[in-house]
Amino acid sequence: FFSLADATTYYTTANSQGNWSFTFATLFESGNYAISVKAQDSAGNISLVSATKYVLIPETTEIPPEEIPPEENPPEETPPPEENLPGEENGQNTTETDNNGGTTTDTTESGETIVVTSSTENNFSTSTVTSTIPQFIVENVTKVVEEVKNQVIDVSKNVSETVQQTSKKLAETVKVVTDKIAEVLNNPEVDNVNKTIATPVITTVTVVSLASSGFGFVNIVNLFRVFFGQFFLVFRRKKQKKWGVLYNSFTKKPIDLASVRLIDLQTNRIVRSVVTDTDGRYVLSAEPGNYKIQITKNGYSGFSKYLKDLTEDSAFINLYHGENIQVTDASEINYNIPFDPIENDRSYLQIIKDKSHKAVRVFLSTFGLAFSIISFIITPVWWVGALVIFQFFLYFTVRHFSYHKLPASFGVITAHDEEKALPNVAVRVFDASFNKLVETTVSDRKGRYAVLLGPNKYYVTYEKEKYEIKKSPLLDFSSKNNDSQGGILVRDETLEGKILNKKV
Repeated sequence: FFSLADATTYYTTANSQGNWSFTFATLFESGNYAISVKAQDSAGNISLVSATKYVLIPETTEIPPEEIPPEENPPEETPPPEENLPGEENGQNTTETDNNGGTTTDTTESGETIVVTSSTENNFSTSTVTSTIPQFIVENVTKVVEEVKNQVIDVSKNVSETVQQTSKKLAETVKVVTDKIAEVLNNPEVDNVNKTIATPVITTVTVVSLASSGFGFVNIVNLFRVFFGQFFLVFRRKKQKKWGVLYNSFTKKPIDLASVRLIDLQTNRIVRSVVTDTDGRYVLSAEPGNYKIQITKNGYSGFSKYLKDLTEDSAFINLYHGENIQVTDASEINYNIPFDPIENDRSYLQIIKDKSHKAVRVFLSTFGLAFSIISFIITPVWWVGALVIFQFFLYFTVRHFSYHKLPASFGVITAHDEEKALPNVAVRVFDASFNKLVETTVSDRKGRYAVLLGPNKYYVTYEKEKYEIKKSPLLDFSSKNNDSQGGILVRDETLEGKILNKKV
């Protein structure tokens, strides 16, 4: 494709030898024209712009239309054959038609051909003048286009050669790297060292990743119970219309992987034991007798003392607060159980320190998983493969339950009058009814944050070093406003810098 004056682009296709041509649909007006060309091969590679060629098209003078007045039919006269036609004595050729209409052709000294077409009808005369481009201009344009075409061919060849050379070098590099890797993998000493250290290293990395994740060994056991010990409940819960839900008494969010046990009061023995699923749901089957429910979950203190006098809470009804249960007929126990979290109001510095530790744990767990995979590639034996699969399972399970990705909608915290995002802002969410801390998070490096909240009323505080602590107004996520679904805290906030007292 080529362009005129960097403004109009024309496209054409070259043949296998790189030759091409282009016919313009309209005539050029007089003036200077710049022509440049680019080439694109079948692989989509585009060449650089060719050198610019300039073409000058001079001004041409048009003969004004000649009006032929109507005239009476004169008597026919036959001109003498020996006389020259008008205009021949000046070296010009002229052709005229009769007075009722026709065509006049005139060739000027410069070689430009002018055709004048006229017609007379109802005593009315019209004329049309058509001018063609001089021959020397056509020759100049053709010459420039030919030069540009040759440059496009040269550029196309250069691009093709460069691509071939690059592909060849890349293939050689890949081959060298592949040979080195194969040499290492086939080295008996490397295999022996890997066998010696693979098992303890992978096991250590697995234990460290698990212990540092904050997920806890008890949660891992409960997770296995959900997947294996209660596998049949996966299909049963799809049809189950009545089940109990264990939920956070403040945020109303479900509590997953909690151990729920049914205790027989007469024998004080556990007769049923289940684990809540990701939606906090559980079902306990019981024969006639007297029972009570016992629940254990890390990070929670026990049955809610703040809601102990309530039988309904937001969207939850039939609440259980630890009282004795009397079952007269074989049935299923499915109370909704509010559970109080342990309040952990940490200082700002401790919150930021915990965030840094979490980032380090993520790096170590990722590095450990990569190391396990490399060890299995070097020593592909079944026991190393089993350890890698087990670590895969733990790694993705811990990330699923312990780390939460920022949702599509989020709030942004900025500095007042500076319009810059503030990272590492401690965001604390409090239950407005009981003034209890229920959630803590930290804004990321772009000042973004989001907190998933259940149906309730809250207020939020924002804290960062060198900035004033800010408290939000009352935020109503209660059932009447959110259809018992709660919502996501995504408020945009601005913090004002502290005014430091300076000693004079």
